[in-house]
Amino acid sequence: MLPIPRRAVAALFSLAALTSEIRASDERPAPTLDSFEYVFTKGFFFESTVALTVTKAGKGTYVYTPRQSYPGADASIVRTNWDMPAKDAAALLNGLVEDGLLELETFDSVKHATHHYVHLTSGRWRWRLDAKAMPESIFRRLRPLLVQAHPEEWKAEAKRPPLPDGTRIDSFATGFVPTYGDIHSLSVTRAGKVVYTYHTDPNIGRAGAPSVRKEWDIPAKDAAALLTGLVEDGVLEPADGPGDRKRGLGVSVTYGRWRMDLPSPLPEKSFRRLLPLLQKANPDVWKPATAK
Repeated sequence: MLPIPRRAVAALFSLAALTSEIRASDERPAPTLDSFEYVFTKGFFFESTVALTVTKAGKGTYVYTPRQSYPGADASIVRTNWDMPAKDAAALLNGLVEDGLLELETFDSVKHATHHYVHLTSGRWRWRLDAKAMPESIFRRLRPLLVQAHPEEWKAEAKRPPLPDGTRIDSFATGFVPTYGDIHSLSVTRAGKVVYTYHTDPNIGRAGAPSVRKEWDIPAKDAAALLTGLVEDGVLEPADGPGDRKRGLGVSVTYGRWRMDLPSPLPEKSFRRLLPLLQKANPDVWKPATAK
């Protein structure tokens, strides 16, 4: 038997070591998310900002910040922290990835407005996603945490049927031009939040006119009755022709995370329903003669 050269023996040992290293790397657990943070806005006029964070260790954080840039705004900020089993947190993060979190359509938020920001970490890696939208397949995993953290804001939405049926809406918004160049908007949510804004079109030579923004609350039952009445009036049914700009520049409604925009003017009955809110917000403009 011929002796094996020392160099050949060394090469064999090196090959064995390399094979063992490759096998070990194959057995190494797949990378996972260490933390997930989702920041998004809520409401027609982005009246509030919500930030939800979950870590693989089981730490959860929720922050609800209402808009505070107008007089009399509700400055109450809701902050909630909680712990969950680490295995449940890991399952949630893995589920988000399986549902396509890493494949969300993104774009440059510097050039295009977005209201869905996702921050991810994995080890020392960081990634910020500026998403166009958050699919329901992903959001449904997060909804139980939102309900747990802030039930007053999210509990009713969690019980809602997933698809709109045309008989119920959760919010309504429209715009008006009672006089040339004066643009007014009004929105109402089922929770009872009313938002009114007014500004002058700068293209007609009246730039610098004071803008108005007012918010107030009405009883939730009254808001629900108002929204139901608007649906019964036919606001979801497209109307023929441009209509009267004084009676609405179009309608936007939401149902859960669904939204529908219609160019139709308001039915006369619907305008009458909304007129008391307009008069409360800006009585100088919406005096009774406006409705004649």
